[in-house]
Amino acid sequence: AMAAYYRAKDGGPATLFDEAIRGYEEALRLDPDDGPVRRLYDEMRFFGARAKAEAHTKAGRPDLALAEYQFSLTIRPDSPWTLNSVAVCYSAMGRPALTATTLRRALEVAPDFVVARNNLALHHWQLGERDLARQELATSLSLNPFDREANRLKSMFGMD
Repeated sequence: AMAAYYRAKDGGPATLFDEAIRGYEEALRLDPDDGPVRRLYDEMRFFGARAKAEAHTKAGRPDLALAEYQFSLTIRPDSPWTLNSVAVCYSAMGRPALTATTLRRALEVAPDFVVARNNLALHHWQLGERDLARQELATSLSLNPFDREANRLKSMFGMD
């Protein structure tokens, strides 16, 4: 199970996570109280769902990606990267209220998370909320003045 897990984590196909998960399910059937095995099992389910979500995103299926990301949040509900990814799915699906709510949740969990802050700035910009967009972007730039995406948005927002 561990070998499949590490091959998957190192860029192998998402199906390797499924193989690793099956191995840990078997181990948990033999000893359901094994804490370290349970933690590894949960980690594999989390990363496996994220890997499947990323594949769905690349295939242009934000609806399927969203389901996988939401499953991974049942394991790690405070993962700012996953919350950000959920927001990106909502945005791709034309759900602006959920996009903003989810990005704000990611920023509650990790206030210095520049990726989510940049996405919230872009979200405001796309809704025509220029002042809010510039405020969020100014915060991003104060956190990391060298962030490539923040600087790209800075030019786009006319903040040069």
